[in-house]
Amino acid sequence: MQDKQALALIKQRYVQLLWQGCVREYINIGYDDSLTTERLVPGEEPGTYYWSDIDYTDLSRSCWGSADHYNRVLRMLCQDGRERLDSDADYRERVLGSIRYWLVKDFINPNWWHNDIGTPNHMTALGLMLWDIMPEDMRAGVAALAGRGSMKTRTDIPKWTGANLIWGVSNSLRHALMTDDVELLYAAAKRAEDEIYAGHTEGIQEDGSFCQHGPRWYSGGYGSNFTFDLSQLAYVLSGTPCAFSKEKIDILLTHVLDGQRNMMHHGYFDYNGVGREFTRRRAVHSRIIHFGVDLLCRIEGIARHDELIAFRDENALGAVVCEQGNSATRHYPKVSYLAHNMGGTHIGVKCHAPGQYDMEVCNAEGHLCYNMSYGTRTCFMRRGDEYLDVNPIYDFCAYAGHNGASGNGRSA
Repeated sequence: MQDKQALALIKQRYVQLLWQGCVREYINIGYDDSLTTERLVPGEEPGTYYWSDIDYTDLSRSCWGSADHYNRVLRMLCQDGRERLDSDADYRERVLGSIRYWLVKDFINPNWWHNDIGTPNHMTALGLMLWDIMPEDMRAGVAALAGRGSMKTRTDIPKWTGANLIWGVSNSLRHALMTDDVELLYAAAKRAEDEIYAGHTEGIQEDGSFCQHGPRWYSGGYGSNFTFDLSQLAYVLSGTPCAFSKEKIDILLTHVLDGQRNMMHHGYFDYNGVGREFTRRRAVHSRIIHFGVDLLCRIEGIARHDELIAFRDENALGAVVCEQGNSATRHYPKVSYLAHNMGGTHIGVKCHAPGQYDMEVCNAEGHLCYNMSYGTRTCFMRRGDEYLDVNPIYDFCAYAGHNGASGNGRSA
C-alpha cells in the first residue's frame, strides 16, 4: 500500500468514526436535544456565532467553561449528521461561524492541558469533520491551532507519557490527516506504538493495571482515555503500513482484558481506580471503555476476539443486570488492589502501600480525597451505579482499616 493510499484510508476511517459519534464529548454526555444552532447567537465579529449561556471568562483549570463551546459543537454535529450540513445553509453558516468565533477569540486557560491538548484535540476533530466545507482562511486557522498540540511544531510531545502522550500523538496524527502530511502520520503512529509497553513506573503494568503521574493507580481515569484513544488509533491504522504490531496489541489487550475488565461492573468502574476525577459527574461511568473495546473488536484477526466481544457485551450501554458476565478473582500487586467478580457482584479492595501514590490533589480537584489514603477502601457493586455521583460525600476515615493516624476528621 502506497503512503498516499494509506493516508487516504486512515483519514476515511477516522472521519467516519467522528461522524458516528466516536468522540469523547458525545460518548461521555450522550444525546442532548437542547443543542441546536438556534441557540448560537451572532458575535461582535462578522460571521461568528457563540453560545449565549456559556461563561467565556471562566478560568477553571479542570472543567473549563469555555471548552463547552467546542464540546457542544462536536456533540451537535454527531447528533445531526453530515447530511444536514449539505441541506441546510443556515445551519452550515452557524456551525462554521462557531469555529470562527473560537479562532478569533483564541481562549486560553491557565492549565496547560487545555491549551496544548484539549483545544487542539477538539479542533483537529472538527477540522477533519468540516475540512471540505471550510474556507481557506478557516482551514489555515484550524491547522495553526492544531499545530500547538502537534509533533509537527513541537519537540516536547514525544517525551510525554501515558494518556497525555497518546493525546499528543493523536492530535499529531489528526493534524497530519488534515494537512496530508505523510511524514508526520508515520512519526505519530510510531510514537503511539512505542508507548504500548508494560513495566515502567507509568502506563500499563505487568499485572494489567495502569498508572499515571508516578506509581498512582489510574485505570479508570487516565487509563480509560488511554484505552479509548489507542483503540481508535489501532483500528484506523490496522491493515496499513502504520499498523501496530501484534506484540503491542497483545500488551494493550492485557491492560483491557486482564486489567480493566475485572475492575468494572455493568458499565461502571470501581471508584478506587478512577482517581481524582471521581469528583466529576458521571466519573465512574465507563462508556468510553465500551466504545474503545468495540473498536478493538473491529480489527481483523485481533487476538482474544471472543473475550473482547464478551467484555463489550457485558458492559454495553443499558445492559440488563444479570448473574452472568466476567467471573474472576485477581490481585494487582502493582497497585495493591484485589478484584472479586462472582454471581453478579463486584467487590474491590484497595490497600495503601509504601511506594505507591494514592489519589492526588491537582487542578482544583481531589481536595475531598484527603482521607482516602488512610487504610483500606472497599467497593461493592451489584447494579453497577451504586457510586454514581455520590462518592465525594463519603467520610473515608470511617472506612475499615483507618487507624486514625494524622487524620483531622474532615469529611471527604
